[in-house]
Amino acid sequence: MKKKFYKIQVNGSINEETQRYAKSLLAQKGDCGIKSLLGIFTQVRVTKCKLTDKRSWWLNNKINELIEKGKSAEKYIRELNDKYSTYSFVTHNVCPTVGRGLLSKILTGDETDGKINWTAVGAGSIAATITQTTLADELFRKLTASTAYGSGVDANKSYITAFYTAGDFTGTVREIGLFIQASSTPDSGLMFSRFGKDDTVELPVDKSAVETLSVESTITITG
Repeated sequence: MKKKFYKIQVNGSINEETQRYAKSLLAQKGDCGIKSLLGIFTQVRVTKCKLTDKRSWWLNNKINELIEKGKSAEKYIRELNDKYSTYSFVTHNVCPTVGRGLLSKILTGDETDGKINWTAVGAGSIAATITQTTLADELFRKLTASTAYGSGVDANKSYITAFYTAGDFTGTVREIGLFIQASSTPDSGLMFSRFGKDDTVELPVDKSAVETLSVESTITITG
């Protein structure tokens, strides 16, 4: 896309009224060929931990207890990941159209519930696309472990953490998703985020009955 640039040449000084008018044109941006491009960018950190002693098992159970009560377990997840991690990687997601569509309805007041309340893992071995509404092959889903938002220069960021305890499931994870307005029913809700095996070389991840899996997403609205 070509951008247009305008040069104004005048003889003499520019009075205050002219200056205000010029600033008004620049503020509109579109009239001068300058556009503000908003986007949703998500960085995802996946961490697998192995439970090897009493403390790690206590953390596993404490985190699960807090999630079931709807309380934040972030402090305990951080301790578990710091001390017992065996595998970790960082990747990026795809934000499907169905999730972005909900955001547009929130802006118009037609929807009010935009919280990412459930997360899920699956075995589907395909790349994420914006047209997807569910995981390709859902294995297990759980309430979101914690949510938070940034402040100051990070006010445009949201932090969403998913956590799967040792006893939640065993199997091979090839895809992970975040859901809005979801329930315990498989494939329910509006999918806001998904990434899968073809999106990152680090997948699949095998999870045993003595391992936990956390998915920490940092969602940034850019522009």
